Amino acid sequence: FQAVSMKLMIFLLLLLAVALPAYSTGSLFVRPVNSNQTHAAMSIVSYDAQAVITDHVATTKVLQVFKNELNQRVESTLVFPLPPGAMITEMAYVFNGRRYVASVQERQSAQAKYDDKVRRLIDPALLKEIGDNIFQLNIAPIEPLSEVIVDITYVEVLPYALGVVSYTHFTKTASASPRALRRVSITADVTSTKRIVSIVPSRPGSQAVEVNHRSDTRKIVTFGDENILPDRNFRIDITHENAALDMVVLTYTPEESDSMGSEGFFGSFVTLPDEGVATLPRSIVVVADVSSSMTPQRMDHLRSALHSFLDGLAPNDRFNIVSFSTGVVSMKPDLVPVNEQTIQDAREFIESRVAMGLTNISEALRKTLLMTFHEGTSKSIVFLTDGAPSWGIVDNAAIMDSTRSWNTSQARIFPIAIGNEPSDALLRGIATATGGFLTRIDADDSIPSLMAFHLRRISMPLLEQARISYGGLQTRDVFPTTLPTISAGERILQLGRFTNAGTHTVSLAATLNGISTQRNVEIPFGDRNTQTLAVARLWAQAKVQALLDEIARVGEVDELVKEIIRLSIQFNILTKYTALYADPDEDTGSPTGIHRPDERPIEVVAIRCSPNPATSHVRLSVQLPERVFGERVVVQLLDIVGRVVGVLYDDVTTGREFALDVDLTSFSMDLTPGMYVVYVKTPKGSTSQTLFIQ
Repeated sequence: FQAVSMKLMIFLLLLLAVALPAYSTGSLFVRPVNSNQTHAAMSIVSYDAQAVITDHVATTKVLQVFKNELNQRVESTLVFPLPPGAMITEMAYVFNGRRYVASVQERQSAQAKYDDKVRRLIDPALLKEIGDNIFQLNIAPIEPLSEVIVDITYVEVLPYALGVVSYTHFTKTASASPRALRRVSITADVTSTKRIVSIVPSRPGSQAVEVNHRSDTRKIVTFGDENILPDRNFRIDITHENAALDMVVLTYTPEESDSMGSEGFFGSFVTLPDEGVATLPRSIVVVADVSSSMTPQRMDHLRSALHSFLDGLAPNDRFNIVSFSTGVVSMKPDLVPVNEQTIQDAREFIESRVAMGLTNISEALRKTLLMTFHEGTSKSIVFLTDGAPSWGIVDNAAIMDSTRSWNTSQARIFPIAIGNEPSDALLRGIATATGGFLTRIDADDSIPSLMAFHLRRISMPLLEQARISYGGLQTRDVFPTTLPTISAGERILQLGRFTNAGTHTVSLAATLNGISTQRNVEIPFGDRNTQTLAVARLWAQAKVQALLDEIARVGEVDELVKEIIRLSIQFNILTKYTALYADPDEDTGSPTGIHRPDERPIEVVAIRCSPNPATSHVRLSVQLPERVFGERVVVQLLDIVGRVVGVLYDDVTTGREFALDVDLTSFSMDLTPGMYVVYVKTPKGSTSQTLFIQ
């Protein structure tokens, strides 16, 4: 669960213009429209999610039902986190029997439209990012004692370490509901091009979790419970067979309806084995924050972690320990060899640390990076902090620039952010610039186990001077152009576009432990049976990030901002310059088949699914306006990423309504429990309805 920094929390409070002492991400609040009354918590009725995980990429669709329990019209504000790097690709909500899919629009324009609609009491919805991959969704007004349905789809590259791909779903955010949820369900359909060695959900042994082993390369994980408030996030750790240097390439060729152009997309994932490889001697410094924000309990855990660090050192390692608050104190002036005396000195240094003072991150980095990191070793710095800079250099950009200039030894920095305060932007930037990675933890008791995990990772041999070539494939806009140095158990991702589909040889050349190595893979680029739409969004995200990096270097040049907005709209992804906006006035809604008793049916295509959720059978009732009589009607069942699971009807119809009894067990491919979409298409219009299959 990604927590909010204090700076961001203050920003949220100002944004909401109300004091909320217990405010946190995942919170849902309502108050009467156009009022300054105190926000009240809004109940979440149900929470259902379905994920499709393909190798290292996941697409997740979340459907939530909220209840306005006040006897008056309200505006709702939902603030929720997503995993780092995750992209929202669709948002929709149901109002007055119609489902409205939001469009990506320029942020200020969308905000102005939303504010205008709220003043006139028309139901718009606005979704925007407010920092550190935390999002705010506003919907107003919501009628008294009524429910609102919101569904959000997002795409992410999953974290990977030591051969394990980890999928985390932030179910803990639903605990913000003042009442228990009637239902919480999560389904993950996990497939891989490699054999899945193991798959471990975060609640092993629970009767609410089931792992269905479909094949060596496909597993289905389901979690479901009733009348609960989730007290922790749901996680799945997936271990793939990975005995050697390997490469997986995912592709996507856009269709005309995608509006993404005609060129294809690819994503190349390079992984190294984490077992059976010789480890390197280490030059390693642990830098620990001992400012006054470190509580006594947190200091105890920190001391335990540092003692564990000493226990994990090998005889040929060199090490040092640095503590910092307002000032910086190191155990020794420079790195020292591991022996009985230096270990004893280190233990005495650890026990003498006391929490007090401010947070001088810049000086801690400077003093550490000026130490001697020996050649032929794994040069690493583990940097633990629970706060943002408050002394010395406090500007993030200045700290980043200084870190680059001080790091003449090319040491890799691995920040560990403890609790709510540290800045993701600063620590992730330092990690990325030096070839390390950022780890965030909420629980203090995670620090010792994380330390052992880091020691293992940073002692692995390095894959250096990596290059990927694509044979006769014509490529452009490849990110990154220069591949990073990684250690065994880590991963490289390269994204790009291609023009000439067909089977091409993808080659990886690099040095591992100083020895040249090469891997060749035959990839069918443009094969529609193996493609993944998420790759297109990931490429667009990489392109946007390159433009944001350029903005950080030269400032907000109008041309760069406009290009980010264009890409955001074209690929339907949310960025800092855009928002997702849905508006009933724009007549973009499609019927859901759900109407209030006092409503008259709208003269458009409509569909009802009963029962919903369904198990083995479902009855579909399709209503048609007169203008489509005699026209061809197609009814399809789609999965959450838009793939056609089956065609349920394809014929000309002359009646106003017809029904389909569908046997869900008769499909050629197994239907896993979760969310699907029944899609009705006619020459004069279309509609869709979410169908849950249990």
